[in-house]
Amino acid sequence: MTGDHRDILKQKGMKRMMRRRGFLGLAMGMSTGLSRMVVPECGLWAADAPSGAGKDEPLLKDLVRTAWTYFYENGHGETGLVRDRSHRDGVDERPQASMAAVGFGLTTLALAPTIVDVSAEQSWHRIRKTLIHIKDHLENHHGFFYHFVHWETGARYWNCEVSSIDTSLCLMGVLVCEAMTEDRELKAICRAICERVDWTWMLSANGFLSHGWRPESGFIPHNWDAYSELMHLYLLAVGSSTYPIDPAVWDRIERPRETHFGRSYINSAGAFFVHQFSHAWIDFRGISDRHANYFQNSVEATQAHRDFCLKHFEQFREYGPQVWGITASDSAHGYVAWGGTTRDGPY
Repeated sequence: MTGDHRDILKQKGMKRMMRRRGFLGLAMGMSTGLSRMVVPECGLWAADAPSGAGKDEPLLKDLVRTAWTYFYENGHGETGLVRDRSHRDGVDERPQASMAAVGFGLTTLALAPTIVDVSAEQSWHRIRKTLIHIKDHLENHHGFFYHFVHWETGARYWNCEVSSIDTSLCLMGVLVCEAMTEDRELKAICRAICERVDWTWMLSANGFLSHGWRPESGFIPHNWDAYSELMHLYLLAVGSSTYPIDPAVWDRIERPRETHFGRSYINSAGAFFVHQFSHAWIDFRGISDRHANYFQNSVEATQAHRDFCLKHFEQFREYGPQVWGITASDSAHGYVAWGGTTRDGPY
């Protein structure tokens, strides 16, 4: 990580302070074992959190191994770009990759060899190819990437937008690689990818980040202004060492609180993954601001979602106390953003 990311006091059990440009370090807490920390600019404070998978460790290791296989097999051997989706059975010839998938893929390739018996050599060979392609060959606008690209050429796909959220998910994977490697060249490539992102260019007039931009029509008239998978997006933007945005935007994000199945939590109208994506990289356990403890908020949302699934057991007999969970996915009706606690979509 950069020198700005190292400004962390590591005394256990104490509040940890960091400079504004050390903000990105928060995103690495789960992946690299960095100490818990405080971000005073956004009113975030931290306490030590429990760790350990316990009896679930075999299951989690199996998931890690399966995830590594998925991302390795669905990443292009030369560009490293990862397919947006894949058929359950047989060969999938669809060429579209997504930058979000690239971010999840980089994360998995970097971490899996430290957890299960997969090849570190294969992983880092693919990571190097991916990072070099992203830095030197993949089209970007002010550092932001198109949502979908051709997995072989990196060319824009479907006339899609330059996407702020998908770029941010890719960057989270890049940061994991920077933290996990001792290779100075790779670290420099990672820093170059992150530092060229001009977050101020993506700002709307109201101070929120736009969903994206199209060369044909300009910025999309929708902003990231309400609770969703956006937490990591704003942590990256506020913590940028080159183009930071005003941290005051954090408190301006709408956080609608709802009650479902007797549980009250900050919720979003989106699919259930909004409660999961940022947590893939940021260990929110013990981290709070004046609005919420975001780890506990996702726990409440998850328990409410489980109750929602079990409520429909009679209609969907595959559901049960140990088998449940619905989020945005492909279906017989195409892509559907299934609701988390409401029957959104063609059930």
